[in-house]
Amino acid sequence: MRLLACLLFVAACQHTDAAEQSAATVAKAAASPVAIPAALTPVEHSCGGGGSCGGKCGNDSGGGCAAAMGEPAPTFAAVPSDARWTELKVTGMHCGGCARRIERGLAKVDGVLGVKVDLAAATVMVATAKTVDGRSLAKPAIDGLGYQVQ
Repeated sequence: MRLLACLLFVAACQHTDAAEQSAATVAKAAASPVAIPAALTPVEHSCGGGGSCGGKCGNDSGGGCAAAMGEPAPTFAAVPSDARWTELKVTGMHCGGCARRIERGLAKVDGVLGVKVDLAAATVMVATAKTVDGRSLAKPAIDGLGYQVQ
């Protein structure tokens, strides 16, 4: 009889309850990597992580900063060596999507030969012909996109 009681006791001690099974499942899941669908993967950008660009880079239409950043940069013909580069201080750029939007906007302006955007320095460099004032050419386009040229 004692032997039977001991066997029952040992068997009962080895039984795992629902809480122990749940803990084991969570521990196992934490140890193995899980693939996250691309649509749910957060995208790093500098507008606070939530797309706080005020809709300038496409957030209102659902595209978001990530969508604007995923688009290819506009291509310009080779900028002539005698081109005049004008540096513009621009406020309102918060992320790569904002920078890409400015690049795309300036690519459509006649007379703009090249554009370089430095998000960290909040500057836009515009290449034009020597006889063209880059500031007067680019300012209306940038301001029209919702950013401010200083």
